[in-house]
Amino acid sequence: MLKKCIIDNCTNTSDQGKFIGEYCSPCHEYITQKKGIYSQAYRNSNSLEPKEQIIGKSFHPCICPSVYFLISKDKEIIYVGSSWEKEQERIQRHKRSGIPFETITILKFPEFSPEELLQKEADYIAKFQPRYNKSIPKNERWKSLSDIRVTPELKKGIIYSIAGLKNMAESGKIESVKIGNTLYINHEKLLKES
Repeated sequence: MLKKCIIDNCTNTSDQGKFIGEYCSPCHEYITQKKGIYSQAYRNSNSLEPKEQIIGKSFHPCICPSVYFLISKDKEIIYVGSSWEKEQERIQRHKRSGIPFETITILKFPEFSPEELLQKEADYIAKFQPRYNKSIPKNERWKSLSDIRVTPELKKGIIYSIAGLKNMAESGKIESVKIGNTLYINHEKLLKES
């Protein structure tokens, strides 16, 4: 019987190469060893889908690590969340809280660790800035000003204070996004540029 790899968007089938359980060999290698840059699992972990593709996907519930998008009747992404197993329960809580969504899209990431899942959720929140998200979850890339410490590395880049960071963000000199009442800075790019 012909198998298809269960990683989203992976087109590998068992007649094309080796399978380990439900995964093609390249995706399995990436999931278990973080090697395999030619696998769909790698491509999924290092890219963000555009808004049009997210809104166009259909809802398929799963019990696996996933990022979900609540979409308004006007086709606006109004909330982004993540769930490690039962996203349906989380979505029902959002419905009871009054978020006026019409449709749901779920992107599955069965190969992700909890940290990778939170990073993906944070990246989508930063990208789309949904009006019902009030914060970005703790992650390595997007840091609030209160999470950033002015380090010797930043001082080399002539950033001496949190106020200086805020001014740079507001003037567009560093990548930032405001979610709720909090300003977040792309900490990875800040360290690279300083």
